[in-house]
Amino acid sequence: MDQLSKDQEKAKQDKAGEGAATAENLSEQRQQERDSRESLRRVVFVIEDGKAKLVDVETGIADTTYMDITSGVSEGQQMVSGSYATITRTLKDDMAVQIEKRRGAKPVKSDDAEADGDDQ
Repeated sequence: MDQLSKDQEKAKQDKAGEGAATAENLSEQRQQERDSRESLRRVVFVIEDGKAKLVDVETGIADTTYMDITSGVSEGQQMVSGSYATITRTLKDDMAVQIEKRRGAKPVKSDDAEADGDDQ
């Protein structure tokens, strides 16, 4: 009986050690994921001389639809908008772009008639 009790106690200790190691590994993994997200490069494409230019920006608060850009672009600069696939997979820095009027767009009070374009 003495050996059985010792074996059970050893098994408990081994299990506790495994659980602690797993929790530590998960904690490290979460921290690595946070660090990875923070190190992502935040960029937008702006239009200059009919070409898309990749510009680094700093961002503030965001939700699933909108993101506050706190620095990197100036008010009034035209930015490229389009589908996620087009922006991330097709568009490249210094690529020629054509400004298209957005379908169903409301008039924008601006001196620049192209300001409400869907820039792709």
